Parts: sequence; structure tokens; C-alpha cells
Amino acid sequence: MRAAIKTKICAATGLFLINTCCAAAICEANLVRSTRVEPDKYTFGFSVQMVHCPFVACEAAIRYKVNYTELLNGGRVALDRRYLFSADIGNGEHVIDDTVTVSTSRFDPRVEDVEILGVSCS
Repeated sequence: MRAAIKTKICAATGLFLINTCCAAAICEANLVRSTRVEPDKYTFGFSVQMVHCPFVACEAAIRYKVNYTELLNGGRVALDRRYLFSADIGNGEHVIDDTVTVSTSRFDPRVEDVEILGVSCS
């Protein structure tokens, strides 16, 4: 019984230390590619640079907005959607992909622009 409690305390403490230490990591991200996979799906490739991660990996989270147009009543209408994507990466530069459905209506969505709203490490 004592061993089980000690293990839980150590695991919780270790998780706290990882979250605390990874908070010191610094991340930057840039969009490097955008690929249309299906009529309504796109894959976005982000180049993420991380420094000061004290472990093998820390979590990098990217918030971004996709500005797109789709056909509606014979004309193109501008719309946008926001996404949150995260991945565990280590120090250095990494290219990570996120595949998303841009529009569920399927009225010929076309991505016009992708705007990175924020990048965080934890």
C-alpha cells in the first residue's frame, strides 16, 4: 500500500516538474506549406523552432485561423475557421502537419490565407 502511494506521489511530482520546466521552453512557428488533400480538406505544414526544452520533448501548441471562400448563392463568400493543434517536439526545428476539414458544407471551399494567432510551449 505504501509503495503504491509513493509511486502516485512521485508520478504526480514528476508530471508537475515536467510541466513547470517545459514552461521555460520558447517556440516560434511559420507556415511552410498548404496542400489541398480533398475538396474540403487541407494539410498545413508548420515549421516549429523550440529552444530551452529541458527534456526529450515538450508540447508545442499552435492556434491558427484559416480564411477561405466558398460558393453561396452564385457568388463567393469570405469565411474563417480557427484551429488549435499541438505536438510533442524537442529542441531544434521540426516540420509538423495538421490536416483539417475547412468547410463541412462542401460548396467549393478555397483557402485564401492562414494566419498564426499564437504559439505556446508547455
